[in-house]
Parts: sequence; structure tokens; C-alpha cells
Amino acid sequence: MVLINKADGELQPAAERAAQDYRNALSLLKSHTTGWQVPVQTCSAQTGAGIKDVYDTIARFRTITQRSGEFAERRRRQSRTWLWRETREMLNEMLRADPQLSEVFDELEQQLDDGHMLPTVAARRLVAAFLDKQTSMDNES
Repeated sequence: MVLINKADGELQPAAERAAQDYRNALSLLKSHTTGWQVPVQTCSAQTGAGIKDVYDTIARFRTITQRSGEFAERRRRQSRTWLWRETREMLNEMLRADPQLSEVFDELEQQLDDGHMLPTVAARRLVAAFLDKQTSMDNES
């Protein structure tokens, strides 16, 4: 959905022209959702004009995607994407927060900067150092 806000007062004609330009452009693209063409609507947050139409369009999209199963499938894909993004961020934070691994980071980054190591090799060495540290901590417990 493309919304053109500020469709009120003297800006109304400009908003309508912008909406038509977007409609024209979108008509050239294939929709990613079966049975749905991306709508372009104008609205005004100031006056409330078009806001109910926006809500109705969102509800219609949800109904269409729920009936087709696309809503659930997109949610599954989104959850998996979020899982891996969160995992990467958490691991990155853990690696950077550890003082011993920070030293390894510094050394590897220097070797990268000097052109003495490829990023894939540096990444493997960093992960190996992390796993070695985790193994030694597990053996101490």
C-alpha cells in the first residue's frame, strides 16, 4: 500500500497527482501477492479524510492473505528471518563483550587491514576461538 498524506487544502491536487504517478508506476510491476494489486490512496492525518479507507484496505489485504495461506507463510518466513538476525546480533555482542576474544578480534582485524587474511578465514578463526573458550569453560564446570 502506498499512502500519500497531506491530501488536504492547497496540497490536495498535488497529492492526487502524486497518487496517480504511483499508480502508473505500480501498474508496471507484478504483485508479490496473489489476487492483490498494490493500492495507492490519499489521506489526511489532519482532517482524517481517507483514514477509514486505509483501515479497510489493510483489513481487506489481511483477509485475502489469510484465506490464501500467504499470511501464515509470510509470518513463518519472517519468524525464521528474525531468529537468525537475533542470533547473529547476540553472537556478535557476546564476541565483542568478551575481553579475551576482543584481543583475537583486534588481531584478526589488523591482519585483514594489512591484507594478510581473508574475511572467511578470520571469521573461522574467531568462531574457533569462541568455541574453544566455551569448551574450556564447560570442562571447568
